Amino acid sequence: PEVAVHLEWDGTLRINGAHCGRFRVMAAASYPEAIPDWLVVGFELPMVPDTETPGDTPDQTSLFEEGCAEVAPAHLVESWARHTLNWIARWESEGSQPLHAEWRGLAHAMGETVTQQGLTGTFLGIDDAFGMLLRDDTTTHLIPLTALLEDTP
Repeated sequence: PEVAVHLEWDGTLRINGAHCGRFRVMAAASYPEAIPDWLVVGFELPMVPDTETPGDTPDQTSLFEEGCAEVAPAHLVESWARHTLNWIARWESEGSQPLHAEWRGLAHAMGETVTQQGLTGTFLGIDDAFGMLLRDDTTTHLIPLTALLEDTP
């Protein structure tokens, strides 16, 4: 079925407004200027509810609860991989502008007050390197995308 899918800047996925998994990223280097030797992107996406009474957690959902029970996990991963490779190819050939424009259409909470990396302010959008622009009462902060990198094992 058609469902509303939105992305929070920190990698959280929302389906029909509720949390439904997240993206995770690790890289060889964690400072903003670095081009890492390797990068691993994964995602967690609940297929079925964590509880027998989903009404107890209205801000959490699963694909089953959203009418996507027939989606096979292997097909979902294949589709995501094809989609990701297509966008990487576009990024390499056209630059970041098309990806940036597409992401803006999926962004959750843009223009709203959010807290990220210990800072609270209005989420203005992202810069050309996908860093978060967060405006508080006195200044606009740039939180680099590398702030979301997880530590490597």
